[in-house]
Amino acid sequence: NNNNNNNIEEMPTPIPVVVKFSAKAADVVVEFVFMFMDRIIYVWAGVSPHLDSWTMALPSRNGLASQSATIIKSDDDSLSESLAKRLANKYSAQTFVSCKLAKGMETVQLALEKKIFFQIKSIVEEREDVKSLLAL
Repeated sequence: NNNNNNNIEEMPTPIPVVVKFSAKAADVVVEFVFMFMDRIIYVWAGVSPHLDSWTMALPSRNGLASQSATIIKSDDDSLSESLAKRLANKYSAQTFVSCKLAKGMETVQLALEKKIFFQIKSIVEEREDVKSLLAL
């Protein structure tokens, strides 16, 4: 039986690498979930298990600024947007970020950003599977 499906090639589905942990950021315990796929980074960080202020960013290309879009809007999207753009540019990957901090925790933002960048850098340095997924 010869049909037009002969030329279809099955491509393996990339299995995401998921890293979960808790850490203190400026004396506040924050939960983190990172997921790495084929040139895609997902970051969730928060003090409560809610998806909030979710932003997607694409890395800059050809001298153009990185682009971002808010998927879920909240009162303050600036942290998620800033992190998504910076991570997208640093790792040349489409990046999704959701950060959920309680009201009045704005002072924790800098410590949270530093923790996220440090942890992702450590994961990339230690894990060949993540390096491969990000094409580094």
